[in-house]
Amino acid sequence: MARIPFHRTNLQVGISPSPTAQAAPTPFALSGRSAFPQPTADDTPLPSFSRTKFGEFDAAEILPAEAAAKFRALKQRAEDLLLLSRAASDQLREAIAEKSAALVGLQRNEAETAAMLRPPKKDDGEIDFAADPAWKTLRARADRAIAAYDRAKILADERGAAFTAAKAISGALERWLERHTDATFEAAPAKAATLRKGETFVQVVDAIRADIAARVSEADALKTAPVSRAEALAAAEAYVARTIEAGAPDLRDIASRHDKPVAWPNTPAEVVTFTKEGSINGRARTTDPIATFAWLNPTGFRERILAAVSEEFPEDALDAGAKAERLAQLAGEIETLERIEERTIATAEANGVEILRRAEASPLAILEIRIRKGE
Repeated sequence: MARIPFHRTNLQVGISPSPTAQAAPTPFALSGRSAFPQPTADDTPLPSFSRTKFGEFDAAEILPAEAAAKFRALKQRAEDLLLLSRAASDQLREAIAEKSAALVGLQRNEAETAAMLRPPKKDDGEIDFAADPAWKTLRARADRAIAAYDRAKILADERGAAFTAAKAISGALERWLERHTDATFEAAPAKAATLRKGETFVQVVDAIRADIAARVSEADALKTAPVSRAEALAAAEAYVARTIEAGAPDLRDIASRHDKPVAWPNTPAEVVTFTKEGSINGRARTTDPIATFAWLNPTGFRERILAAVSEEFPEDALDAGAKAERLAQLAGEIETLERIEERTIATAEANGVEILRRAEASPLAILEIRIRKGE
């Protein structure tokens, strides 16, 4: 069985090109032609959504023809890799059995030689097992078995990882499409990246992925970045004002003979009562000490809060508007790069080079579609 090379990337899957444009893609074809059927004259998605009689999702009803073909090819690829993975596992089991048998035979021969009354010795006094022609034959068999096991192990690992990735990406696409059955899609292929002299498709795709990773990292950092100092100070001013207002007492009975002429605002609090039998948790209302202090010393309270905020938050941090604008810009750049990545992978496949797709890539980019405007 022919061995299929894979470019190692975590959770990625590739589609092998097909010998003919209309034939179903198989993992054995690397002829250089497109892996997908050519689009039909009518590329308009069907308006309805249904499931097959077996309950499986039929992407052809909501996708443009070429995207539907690619989706089916990815699903088929997972099924093909399952068979290839099983075959590789069978080969590995056979290699393990042969390796074990060869080593047992070799060890038995060495034990018999060592048990001889006068075993052959080398100049250094060690037993010369190679003096026995049978040992040489068994040693050669063991070496071949070990080498075959190493090859089978690598192949089984590669195909197992490729199947896991293929299953993950086809499943992710299917789940994504099932959540967007009401959308209308249209084809949106991008231009492939241009290879400079001496560059390979793998190198170009790796460079694109590095650019994507850098932008994803920046976006993640922005999402968790602190707010700007100006925004934090504005929020602090609002907090100070609310707290001072909440601490103002009720003075309507100040001139009365009431035993409590000043009614301080209170707040719910947890109360623990200790008894001989143990403790009892409860709730009660008590004076809010922070609000009371803020009302009694509003200037000091405000100055201390604002000073602490100024120390905590960086002056050069982006405000919410600038942050949202940069995140939108990064999202657009990531989408563009992912579409170029996908088209470059498809071009590589057309030239007989298989590059595994990233499972975390956008389904819109992988299927080279977009949601029609107005949807």
